[in-house]
Amino acid sequence: MSIQPSQITIKMAITLSYIHVHFGYLITTIMLSIVTWNVRGIMSSAVCLSELFRYTNCDIAVLSEHSLQFLNTLDKNYHIIGTADTNVNVNIETSKFGKGGVAIMYKKTLKFNIKPINCSVSERLVGIEIQCNESYSIFVFSVYLPADSYMQNYKYELNIVEDYVNNYSQFDPVIVAGDFNTSCRVTDLERTNVNKSIIFSDFILRNNIVPVNASRLCDTSFTYIQTRTVLDYFLISEEIAGDVTFCENIPKGTLSLTSDHLPVFLKLSLPYVANSSN
Repeated sequence: MSIQPSQITIKMAITLSYIHVHFGYLITTIMLSIVTWNVRGIMSSAVCLSELFRYTNCDIAVLSEHSLQFLNTLDKNYHIIGTADTNVNVNIETSKFGKGGVAIMYKKTLKFNIKPINCSVSERLVGIEIQCNESYSIFVFSVYLPADSYMQNYKYELNIVEDYVNNYSQFDPVIVAGDFNTSCRVTDLERTNVNKSIIFSDFILRNNIVPVNASRLCDTSFTYIQTRTVLDYFLISEEIAGDVTFCENIPKGTLSLTSDHLPVFLKLSLPYVANSSN
């Protein structure tokens, strides 16, 4: 089973557009830019990540396979939350380096209020709540699923992700981004783990989420250079898929990248409430 490209039409939006004034507040839309990238060991990709920040001017970066200790000093303009999988990391107490690391970096100047989500049940998952206004949020999760062939481990970690998606999507939309270590595209089946692909595709269908960068909303090239497949995804709730104004699997050669994964860049139009007296 595989996911077919979505038929959702992109809704065009400008960077900041006033909608109306209600009880002394301006109801606006504001553009949020997000990038996701498997950095494959940030110690060798630090310069590349800084270049990616300059290229995209992203508000939020969703990262996997990082060095936590180094990320804390990478860019003073960003806050960071993250963790690393102690089961696959060596000497984690001293170096915080390893392939299981996930993190979310967000600009200190971001207009939205950001709150961390408690994801202590897994070391392969971190999340934040983006509070657009008092009654509307978007939940963003960073994910890195196991790369090995042990299906039980893969199912276990994906089930944890699904629990969070189910729980938080009851309230507001969700965005799950990161390296899922399989592809849901029909064209990738000969070059990916088919059993993982079936499980991953079923997960997408059950939860009404759109694999944006593997759909017609995006240039569907590839994110993993070695096999030219899409392993890194933006999965977003169907209800906000129409608010995606731009999505790109950044082509090989655009940036000086040391990782064997390519970044994915997405722009999303979100509601924002500001005091009309400002």
